[in-house]
Amino acid sequence: MTDWAIELFINTDNGQVPLSETHSGIPLPQGPDRDAPLLHYGPYLKNISAFFAENQGARLLQALKALSGSEAEVPQIRGAALVSEKHGALYQVARLVVSLGHDTCSLAVNAASTEQQKAFLEAELELLGDLHARFHHPYLPRPLLKGSVRYGSPSGEPRMLDLLVTEWFEGFSELHLSCHPGSLQGLGISVWETDGSKPFLSPPEEEALYREAAAILTAYFDTRSFGQIYPWHHAAGDFVVCRRTDPVSVRLITARGYRSLGDFPASDGSLVIAALHFFVNLSLRMRLDRLDGTGELAWAGRHCLKSILEGFARSWTLKRRDDSTLPSADHLFDLLAQFSRDDWISFGQLVLEDGMVERDETEFLACRLVSHLDELSETVHDWNASSR
Repeated sequence: MTDWAIELFINTDNGQVPLSETHSGIPLPQGPDRDAPLLHYGPYLKNISAFFAENQGARLLQALKALSGSEAEVPQIRGAALVSEKHGALYQVARLVVSLGHDTCSLAVNAASTEQQKAFLEAELELLGDLHARFHHPYLPRPLLKGSVRYGSPSGEPRMLDLLVTEWFEGFSELHLSCHPGSLQGLGISVWETDGSKPFLSPPEEEALYREAAAILTAYFDTRSFGQIYPWHHAAGDFVVCRRTDPVSVRLITARGYRSLGDFPASDGSLVIAALHFFVNLSLRMRLDRLDGTGELAWAGRHCLKSILEGFARSWTLKRRDDSTLPSADHLFDLLAQFSRDDWISFGQLVLEDGMVERDETEFLACRLVSHLDELSETVHDWNASSR
């Protein structure tokens, strides 16, 4: 037994509500995987809570020490709250808020129930550790602890949930394209705050969001193997934003895979081709979302392209400081500026095919590809003209 308790909550559209007997038997949303076992709020939260409280909170202390990154004594735990937050394509996600003296810190608790989900969880644990070791960037959560917990379903059927505990980016919230009558294109980016409100980003905040998100993905691009974090998707809530800073801060909460998207020739020009392929795909995928995360596929306006280009250029320039053999961002944009319209379309079609993730995206993106490439070409020309 511990001298502190973990309170249990469910995050709803109206904010957090305490777990009650009424809520206990309600099934958690399953996401797109309808074959996954149905979990219920009561057993789900209670069993995860017991996992952290067991042995005087030994696992929680282990995670907190990993988070602090030192052997210093963790301040006395005074209490905690476990909140069911998100129900994604791969995991159920809860947030564990720990009271430490006069301060609090939060941990993300990802739960996998199927064998496929557990395999993804294991792969993500390994990939997060590898990316932190190789790139030393703060944009991805640090993995802290892995374990498993027995889930007792209401029907009495036992099963095991695998848990991955990672850093939670405090103050950051999910965001999605949403209908916004005040916007010229009728869409804006709404931020899903923890209090249940969904304010829209201002135009400067939108610019910063796309600039920072593009810079983050570019920062993890490997200029030797051409590996990149992929797939990722705005609709899955992979990027989160904090509005407390000016400009807004952005983080990437997951890395599901890491690979090169193309079969690039073994020649001196392969890096240039791979970099241009990465940039064009980045510009395409950054515009794609689903309305409010789960609705119809949605497409951001061309105003985001300048910020995407700026984010790529800034991050690429930082890479070049560490490796002077890399071509400059200006050189890459000069090459793109020399593309004919047919070149753009041929290259864009190749990029689209290499980067396809979900089947229903194919037609949606294909019918927007040519206009996107025209707009991207104009953005590159404008950049080149202004940087001379």
